Amino acid sequence: MESQDHKERTKRDVCVGICAVISAFLWLGAVTLGILVDANGMCFNNLRFVAKRKDKKVNKNIELFPAKFHVTWCACSLTHVGWLLLWDREAFVASLFLQLFVITGSILALITSHKAVYGVGALLQYKRPWDLWVARTLVQNGISVLLTWSIYLLIINVIILMTYQAQLPMHITSTIALAVFGGIVLLWFIIEMAVFDRWTRYTFTIYPTVAWIACGIIVRQFYPWSPVTICAITLLCLAVLILVIRVPIVVWRSYSDPLYVEQTIETKMVAVTPPTQCITTIL
Repeated sequence: MESQDHKERTKRDVCVGICAVISAFLWLGAVTLGILVDANGMCFNNLRFVAKRKDKKVNKNIELFPAKFHVTWCACSLTHVGWLLLWDREAFVASLFLQLFVITGSILALITSHKAVYGVGALLQYKRPWDLWVARTLVQNGISVLLTWSIYLLIINVIILMTYQAQLPMHITSTIALAVFGGIVLLWFIIEMAVFDRWTRYTFTIYPTVAWIACGIIVRQFYPWSPVTICAITLLCLAVLILVIRVPIVVWRSYSDPLYVEQTIETKMVAVTPPTQCITTIL
């Protein structure tokens, strides 16, 4: 019986490792293609504009996602593969440090992406709104999903270490961890709306991901009046409430305080507001 369980676990480890490696290499291939293939400046990573103003005609290349974004994201993806393998082998201490690296890499990738997109947001909104929304939706919101899940996985890792190595009761560690997770979500919502709105205005997926996590906890660990169930329900209500509050605020700010209104290209070749000052075409 034990030998059969060992064989099943070995097969599962192999499947997990193969899927993780294939996913990482598919992403690395896509990143490499985006870096190497220029296609006359029309690839998503590198956009080329021609600015015409009076008698001048100057080419301007902009990097929607700089090289450091790709390096950070690739390192983060490979580290996540290593975390999957260590977690499956129950090496919880080592996986804890790898998960910290995944979180740090995701944060750095998000910061790089938000700064790069905001820096050329006026030009993208004026001439390439589709690329602007693809960057917001697929890249920034996608990384936010991974970041939220990574923080939750880190909390699970800490719970396991506190329960099985520090010999603390599971319900106490789980309750504390969920309370800390909810506090992080609430604190980020306040900071996001007050400080980082210009960059993260259209990043929504953090809160649906938190609601998804809370629903999973409630479905799998539902015990009436237990502290874990109460914390999970509270976390779900908090995520839904924040989302309900944030969506109308974002819609209102989009009309009352739109982004990039006074932004111009640094070289002042292209003035986007008003657009009649120059004619911008794309090669």
